[in-house]
Amino acid sequence: MTDPSPSTLEVLTGFPDNVVAVKAKGKITGSDYEKVLIPLCEAVFAKHGKARVLYWCGPEFEGFSASAMFDDTWFGMKHIGDFDRIAVVSDHQWLINSIRFFAPLTPIQMRTFGDDAIEDAKAWIVETDG
Repeated sequence: MTDPSPSTLEVLTGFPDNVVAVKAKGKITGSDYEKVLIPLCEAVFAKHGKARVLYWCGPEFEGFSASAMFDDTWFGMKHIGDFDRIAVVSDHQWLINSIRFFAPLTPIQMRTFGDDAIEDAKAWIVETDG
């Protein structure tokens, strides 16, 4: 049975091809991960070896389903060495606190940005390591 609802992950354009950029709207489901985020990341892994991700959870974001949290954890652990940088943009304090708690436990460069700092997040995710 196919899911008739459109994805609540909007793909953001205008980034280099080693960057996966999405904006979350509504409640993110496992289907959103399986149909949008995971295939995008896997394509970048195949082409570049490592991916950068900008994940914007703005005011329209309502949270994650249990299946989305499972997919996020499973995929993240499976590919923990395949992410170069992850920028999470949100004013949802529970999400920011979660990222800040888990970031030091991974080899991934992770930063959080408020919604009003989206342009800073975009600049950071594409900046070259010098």
